[in-house]
Amino acid sequence: MKPNVYKNYRCLMNLNTTFKLNQCEVQPPENIISMGETKLTLQPKFIEVLAFLAQQYPNLVTREQIIEEIWDGNFYVGEKALTNAIWHLRKSLKSFNPDIEFIETIRKTGYKLLIEPEYIKSNQELNKSFNITWSHTWSLYALALFALIFIGFISWPDQTQKTQFSKPALVTQYPGRELYPSVSPDGRYLAFSWRQMNRNIDLYLKDLSQPDLAARNLTHSKFREGRTVWAPDGSALYYYRRSSQEGCQIVKKDLQTSMVELLGKCDSSRSSSVAISNDGLLLAYAGISDKNAKKAIYLKELNSDLSAKRLTCLQNCDYSDESIAFSPDQKYLAISRNTESGHEDIFIHEISSGIERRLTSGYLDIRGLDWHPSENKLIFAAIEHGKRYGFEIDVESAEFVKLPVSGVSFPYYSDENTIYYHNWQIDTSIMHVELDAQVASSPFPLLQSEFNFRYPNYSIASKQLAMVSNESGFDELWISGLDGIKKQKITQLKQTIKNPVWSHDGKHIAFIVNTVDSNELYVINVQTQNLKRLDTGLAFHNKPSWSGDNQTIYVSNNTNLHQVSVNGEQVKQLTQNGGNYAVETSAGELIYSKGGGKGLWRLPLIAPTQERKLLANIKLPSSTGWQYTDKGIYYFNVKGNDYRLSFYNFETQEHKDIIRVPERSFSRTRGMTYVPEDNWLLFTGYESPQVDIKRITAK
Repeated sequence: MKPNVYKNYRCLMNLNTTFKLNQCEVQPPENIISMGETKLTLQPKFIEVLAFLAQQYPNLVTREQIIEEIWDGNFYVGEKALTNAIWHLRKSLKSFNPDIEFIETIRKTGYKLLIEPEYIKSNQELNKSFNITWSHTWSLYALALFALIFIGFISWPDQTQKTQFSKPALVTQYPGRELYPSVSPDGRYLAFSWRQMNRNIDLYLKDLSQPDLAARNLTHSKFREGRTVWAPDGSALYYYRRSSQEGCQIVKKDLQTSMVELLGKCDSSRSSSVAISNDGLLLAYAGISDKNAKKAIYLKELNSDLSAKRLTCLQNCDYSDESIAFSPDQKYLAISRNTESGHEDIFIHEISSGIERRLTSGYLDIRGLDWHPSENKLIFAAIEHGKRYGFEIDVESAEFVKLPVSGVSFPYYSDENTIYYHNWQIDTSIMHVELDAQVASSPFPLLQSEFNFRYPNYSIASKQLAMVSNESGFDELWISGLDGIKKQKITQLKQTIKNPVWSHDGKHIAFIVNTVDSNELYVINVQTQNLKRLDTGLAFHNKPSWSGDNQTIYVSNNTNLHQVSVNGEQVKQLTQNGGNYAVETSAGELIYSKGGGKGLWRLPLIAPTQERKLLANIKLPSSTGWQYTDKGIYYFNVKGNDYRLSFYNFETQEHKDIIRVPERSFSRTRGMTYVPEDNWLLFTGYESPQVDIKRITAK
């Protein structure tokens, strides 16, 4: 058996050698994978990764080896770039032969090519290299070591060449939240949406050349205005706005005349976005039409009376487009897209052909993006283990750099060197409200530290609290008593965990795990910490709940409710007309929410076709933002910037507000739970709802 002399050194084999994997031909010089007449062009780094795995066949190759080889040991860039490359390679190879698994992931270690490569070119040199006798091995080791040192010397990344940024500078600091910064083409004015308690959500304009002047109100309307973009000549603003009477609109506001022109419609229940081309002739927006209520990206010619053209989701689609940005040459759109698995990633859409390619993978939530004014790179913000960060990503290579600040949301290039963003530090705590307090009580932290705590769920049986925390550096599952003193981490998945829910006997916890490209349902035995992934066959899992006998789990695929046996072997669809999150009551029925503001419903388990509406007069801000008790239902009540916690009493059939708090004081989606012995309500709260606009400048 020949020793693998390449294992810990740069491969001496030529990475440009063409080879075959089954019937697929890989041509590294052209960055092409082909089979017959069908060809796919991939990014160079993706092909390099595949070629390196082929060179190491049949050995396991660690992530560290690949990053050392392909990204010159730059782990800061290589960690996510490698994950992205493997995802694209699997998808591309499976498009040729979906029945073959080409690359195996060895968990927490690396990857291994499963198909033996057949080299087409330079076979003579290849055979010569691999038939070196053991007597020459030490010479080869020395040669490899010399090559490693030499290549490392000439190619080691020059740290002084990396982009460095100034410390963040505060641009606005007003009461409330200043959101969605957009700077005029001449760099003088900042437009933003300002949200204040007891006031309308309007657009404001700040003169950056006179920072001591107060911001000027631009809109004074009944609408709630959102993200804006400037006309290239600075004469107008384009943005979306919402009202309960008029719905969601895409509009243009002329800054000289203050006239507002209606350009399109958008979805009132979902976020929207607008982008304008550099020549000012094309407007892209996330919207709807009279003929199609499914949100998509539309393109409107601003010098034409023609209706906007629908670019995405042309047929039934399982995604929702969010943020958009034009490339400097106006040929492409960058689109952040919520996919069926619950992830949100960036796609590059060629406007002329409609051809798309995925640029990122594995993000759960992207909060805004923008295209650099002159270079082929994007900036975007994403949530990573409880923090918001900004990333600059190369559109061709998919290599990215993480900005050296946290809290980045909706970043915006004002020029080639300056980035504006609204600073949202999403540090969270477990808050509690004493429901029977004689003196009105504000939410008070139950668990609070330098780390984030989210998704509280209390077990009456075990008297313990389950939650998610990033204390270990990852969003793992933790348990503790209500005093929070004896916290215990019970998972080691190093992934993103969401929505833990105790079984009624206090022995198990069901929860959701988001990996790079999947959303999975797990159950853990709390005492033994035995972990089981339930193979439900569903592409997505919303917040789970337990049946009264603890033998099955109710979970939605974000369309309908399903009942899953604890061993995962039986999956039964329960609803036909929608269902997002359900709770089984002691009376043997399900109470569940539906998406799109359709309220709460009830379904007898003995007659699962006879659904009835329970609460028609509430519009839940989240399908999981409510808590069932025998006496009634607590729920988050959000209307614009008015944030309340309310209660519906089953006996009196009346609604009562428990507390009213500043906007974004609580998270509508990260858990609510009831502690009956103390009559407490626990939920995830933001430590600081204040949001200001900042900027950083490249040095």
